[in-house]
Amino acid sequence: MTKKKEGSVDKEPVSTPLERVKTELLQLQGKTTDLIKFKHSKKYEALSKIHQRFLRIQLLAMKNYADVLEQRIHIW
Repeated sequence: MTKKKEGSVDKEPVSTPLERVKTELLQLQGKTTDLIKFKHSKKYEALSKIHQRFLRIQLLAMKNYADVLEQRIHIW
């Protein structure tokens, strides 16, 4: 941010709610992809069964949340 005049500051362009939801969906999809890849790794296999279970639950929640965001974008 740069100063224009004393007391005023340049702000980032204001994004719309739709743009914010699209950005959130893209970020969530990236994290979901990362978790899916992790599930196929030796590090995942080394986790306790309870941690593996919670990560599977987390992945399902992430997929459901992505579905909701996609539906919101579709009806915008």
